Amino acid sequence: MTRSLRRACAKPKVCAKQKAKKACAKVKCTKLGPITSNCYFNFVRSYRKKHCDVNPQELISKAAKAWRMLKTRFSQIEKNAIRIWNKHSELRSDLLEEEEHE
Repeated sequence: MTRSLRRACAKPKVCAKQKAKKACAKVKCTKLGPITSNCYFNFVRSYRKKHCDVNPQELISKAAKAWRMLKTRFSQIEKNAIRIWNKHSELRSDLLEEEEHE
C-alpha cells in the first residue's frame, strides 16, 4: 500500500487592517465617584465635571482654591444676611412695642 503524502498548503498570512489614526484624541474625564455627605468631595466632583482637560494634581489644587473662594463669598453673604435680619427684627420689635402702647 502506497500512501500518497499530501501536505496541506500553508495558509497565506493575512495582516490585520490598520485603523486610521484620529487627528486628536478625545479628552477622557476622570471617574467622578459617588455623591457623599461631605460637601467638599461633592464640590470637587462637580468641579471635575466642568474641568475634564486638567490633570488630577492640577484639578485638586484649582478646586481647593475655588472652594476657599466659595467659602469666603458665602461667609460674606451670610454676614450681610445676618445684618439685614437684625435690622428687620429690630424694626419689627419697635413696631410691636408701639402697637402695645396704643
